[in-house]
Amino acid sequence: MLKLVGQWRLGQRIADKTGASAAGSGTDGDAGTSASAGSDKDSSKGHPVANNMKEVFEKTPFGKKLKSVVQSTGKFSLKNELIYKVTADFGHSDIKKGDYIHFDKLHKCELEVYDKTGKSKSVVWLDGIVNQQKKSKIGKTRTIKV
Repeated sequence: MLKLVGQWRLGQRIADKTGASAAGSGTDGDAGTSASAGSDKDSSKGHPVANNMKEVFEKTPFGKKLKSVVQSTGKFSLKNELIYKVTADFGHSDIKKGDYIHFDKLHKCELEVYDKTGKSKSVVWLDGIVNQQKKSKIGKTRTIKV
């Protein structure tokens, strides 16, 4: 087995030279999470994964609903991810009209949600389920320019 060292490259963790197993040693709070590039599910949590927003819109039922209520702002986050503005409510508890979202390219299975002022609000899996663990940790520390 390969030892996981908490670093990502192309959707997979980088293994050290020993080959010893250390699953769950991730530094980002997602113990053992690995989303393989090209796979349809995050192997440890069962949530869909994608490589970009286009795939989210095309391949997930939640993304298809979301596509009809968002509009690209033409702006990018600090991580160089395109920011979308939510233009209408569509029945989701954490994503409301006036909010902003962007795809999380690092984890490939989440959308980050910001309020109308650009302050972090929530993290949502690509199937629409709120990631409660990350939501409780983000507070209002992350921001985007809107």
